[in-house]
Amino acid sequence: MENCGIDAATEVNIKGGTFNIKTTGSSSDSSSKGIKGDSKIVITGGNINIDATDDGIHSNGDIAIKGGKITVTSGDDGINAGNKSNNYKVTIEITGGVINVNMGQGDTDGIDSNGNLIITGGTISVNANSPFDYDGQLTFTGGKVIINGTETKTITNQQMGGGGMGGRRGRW
Repeated sequence: MENCGIDAATEVNIKGGTFNIKTTGSSSDSSSKGIKGDSKIVITGGNINIDATDDGIHSNGDIAIKGGKITVTSGDDGINAGNKSNNYKVTIEITGGVINVNMGQGDTDGIDSNGNLIITGGTISVNANSPFDYDGQLTFTGGKVIINGTETKTITNQQMGGGGMGGRRGRW
């Protein structure tokens, strides 16, 4: 059963507007994601507030955040790029915008890519036990990253939720 705020069978593109999304239900008995796009999510603008019991933003493909103001409070992963196929490595790419991710306690990741994570701009604030989890390569060449209230120039792969493959760190 699907209880997602926005649910697209293919791609979600948000270019502007105001979205206040709240989902209910348990991620164990239904999908209660804030924004779900099966193949891709692209956000270039807008004011997006998500309070989800499951992932805040989820795609089985790539996620690109290029602008906008995004606030996610979630019971599972804040921003998650899953992987339906081993033939393709998904990517979360953040090049702009203001992103605030506030996670609950437990086995949850602020930003979780089952592939690559690219950060070249924007302001990202993550409050979580496991702020970042990625299974592929990290590219961190710009932007402002704040983890649990402290600005950092290093992103550490926590590997709590998705069981990453590297423990690689990115610095700029």
